[in-house]
Amino acid sequence: MSVDVHAVAKALNLTPRRVQQLRSEGLPSLGRGQYELGPCMAWYIRYLQGLLEKRGPNVNADTPDLIAERTRLAKEQGDKLAIENSIKRGELVYVSDVIQTWSEHIAGAKAKLLSLPSKIAPQLVNQPNANVIAARIRAEVDTALIELAESNDEYLGSVETSEETMETAAEADDLGVVGQLS
Repeated sequence: MSVDVHAVAKALNLTPRRVQQLRSEGLPSLGRGQYELGPCMAWYIRYLQGLLEKRGPNVNADTPDLIAERTRLAKEQGDKLAIENSIKRGELVYVSDVIQTWSEHIAGAKAKLLSLPSKIAPQLVNQPNANVIAARIRAEVDTALIELAESNDEYLGSVETSEETMETAAEADDLGVVGQLS
């Protein structure tokens, strides 16, 4: 059954002018100003579906894609949980903790080494033999280094540290976390 442009426009909720524009884009017609309503409606539905597919799931370009945002959020939550678990396992530490610990060690080493001259000078003031003086200074430096190493073991607990068994490298990420690479 053939209908005119006004009937098609009313059925598709369009203006007659828009129906004529759609005819130039492929809307089926029977001739000048004559249309079959069923095929026109089917074509218009496919036409609108094509427009939606081109536009994608995001209707407004200013609105973020909900699926992409949920995916990003899930990834961030997973990354956060992985970092927290690594910290609990002792695989990662906070940069501020490393800085504080090393600052304490350096301050302790500095204090011990700076106290050596005043500690051994009175003992060696009358010593004429340079070899005896050098041996005494070396012994005091070794004692200070052993004390510093023992204080370091308190921080490390039961973790074995030796140059042969472990290579360490500190890498800080944007979260202020340092990792140990082996």
